[in-house]
Amino acid sequence: MNELKPGTFVMMVKNEDGSFSPVGMNKEQAYIVLSFLNRLSEDEPFIVKDNEKYVQAT
Repeated sequence: MNELKPGTFVMMVKNEDGSFSPVGMNKEQAYIVLSFLNRLSEDEPFIVKDNEKYVQAT
């Protein structure tokens, strides 16, 4: 996670213990997800919730 550049989109899944884990995907899956998200946010951009921040615990 430390190697990610600012502005990188990260998908997370919430675990039963309340923690979050990043979702991994191959290049084809990532291309499809990013294409969908880019198209979805064309007319109305996503909102970054600056007041909520999550940090890596380990």
